[in-house]
Amino acid sequence: MLGLVVVGAIAAYLLVSIIVLIETVSWARKHGRNAKRWGWGAVLFMYLLVAWEQIPTYLLHKYYCATAVGYWVYKTPEQWKAENPGVAQTLQPPTKNLPRYQLVDHEGTGDILNERFAEESRVFSPPLLPVAVVHDVVVDRQTGEVMARSVTVSSGYGQFPSGRRNSWKVWVGADTCWPKGSKIRSLVREFKYIGGCSK
Repeated sequence: MLGLVVVGAIAAYLLVSIIVLIETVSWARKHGRNAKRWGWGAVLFMYLLVAWEQIPTYLLHKYYCATAVGYWVYKTPEQWKAENPGVAQTLQPPTKNLPRYQLVDHEGTGDILNERFAEESRVFSPPLLPVAVVHDVVVDRQTGEVMARSVTVSSGYGQFPSGRRNSWKVWVGADTCWPKGSKIRSLVREFKYIGGCSK
């Protein structure tokens, strides 16, 4: 039902845009102005009223996808086990889901994987545009050493109607850049169950 309301609102906006275009071209002709130029100006104005962020969001998303996205493994679970003999067998994942914790600098959140490891996330979002650059790390909670790191990029306001404000702007955003996403999740599981529990 809510989707029909949004479709109706978009249809009404298109109708108003057409009326503005016709009136602008008519005014330009009456006053000896270039009707084509004024008509395109009216189209651009009506477009930018609701979709000003579409093109900048797309360009910034593509830029971050080309320059920031990646997946780096600094130490595998096997390498960590070799450096810490006998410790892995003592590590068990939490028996219940623990709440996310706030990082000390308040710039991100973390999930406890077991007594020794956590997955921490920090999100960078430029002002005004719905682009998110997410930095995830698997970290040794005792030493602070980073085992693996990934950077993903997403854009848009989320799914309508449960997304963020402006989620009705379904045309804003692009597909998430998440290379090797299944490998990242697999590595997180390996560190979570490094003690040998069932996955």
